[in-house]
Amino acid sequence: MEKPALLRAALAAAIPELAENPDKLMMWIIEGQVKANKATLGHELQYRLNINITDFSGSLNRLNVAVINWLQTHQPDILNPGASRQDGYIFEADILSNHSADIAIVLRLTEGILARVDDSGEIHISHRQEPKHKNDLTWAGLPENVAGAQN
Repeated sequence: MEKPALLRAALAAAIPELAENPDKLMMWIIEGQVKANKATLGHELQYRLNINITDFSGSLNRLNVAVINWLQTHQPDILNPGASRQDGYIFEADILSNHSADIAIVLRLTEGILARVDDSGEIHISHRQEPKHKNDLTWAGLPENVAGAQN
């Protein structure tokens, strides 16, 4: 599975607190399923990625912007109006004080796995790329000056 590691890297790049304290960011997968067909070795992984950020003193707005930015590229289908999964991105917060909270985020993710057998019988495995959208709002780095990002 590639998406958890990609998301961890994106959050660390966008949220200095998580880059400086990587132990605050915990991830685990539950409800994992493999969807496969008899006629192919390719398959799809479907799972719930649970993310916990402990004692987070940063901006929840900035955190949401970082996650949404990542989703624009890696799981855009859960952002669409009328998306089939209304629970594709949910969160909870345990308010510890006026300045910190424990944050729990749940993302319902999928990963398409391609498996092709070549003429010599060797299996080549790769990840299917997410579809690109014409109105993609992603940017390479999450700028510090995003309006409202610090609130």
